[in-house]
Amino acid sequence: MPHFSTWSRLLASATDPDELEQVIGRFFARQTPRRLAPGQRHLCLDGKTLRGTIPLGSTQGVHLLAAYLPKEGVVLAQVQVSTSGSEVSAAPELLATIDLRGTLVSGDAIFASRPLSHMILQAKGDYLWMIKENQKQMYQDLQTLFEPPSVRPGWSAPPTDFRSASSVNKGHGRREKRHITVSSLLSHYAEWPGLSQVFKLERQRINAKGQIEQEIAYGITSLPTSYATPKRLLELVREHWGIEIV
Repeated sequence: MPHFSTWSRLLASATDPDELEQVIGRFFARQTPRRLAPGQRHLCLDGKTLRGTIPLGSTQGVHLLAAYLPKEGVVLAQVQVSTSGSEVSAAPELLATIDLRGTLVSGDAIFASRPLSHMILQAKGDYLWMIKENQKQMYQDLQTLFEPPSVRPGWSAPPTDFRSASSVNKGHGRREKRHITVSSLLSHYAEWPGLSQVFKLERQRINAKGQIEQEIAYGITSLPTSYATPKRLLELVREHWGIEIV
């Protein structure tokens, strides 16, 4: 192997960073089968500010939007953006460089938009977005769907198609329980491209001191039940959150 100083010299003065990223991205893209079932490959979108790039007296450093393969631990492609708020506008440019056939693209609530969802579907891919108040109508619909029904005496609760799965993990002195409830009811009338399933995710963490933290999150996906059971959706959401440690 070349000496460390040789690598430093080559990367600093004899290599085009953008070209190097493209070559590496194409290499790892070829490591997956050409024909993939829907959602077989998982691609996460996430933005990060690089450490050590914030100048003294400034609050803004080099910010990148990355497309990350969580199972392989590889950044497939990335683009530099001006601020974290510009990640949404840069996402189509980034995804246009990647073959999305058979790929599930996941992202936080900031990426949950109809145009981006439509673009992914047009490229023969699928999406999985977390939903917050920035998508007000969808967020309210999800809250209404999953809230406990109020039943009057003599009347039965309305029928639902709820399906669920749970998991428990221990590590680093804490215990975390996740419970997901999934439904396809909104797919019949929600005005969202290709919507197939929606879900409510409940997380409970107990740390070493016995303190309990609880969190509720909502999400949507175009993956149908035949390719994404509740257990599979629970795994996909956890895989996406794994990018935070990269």
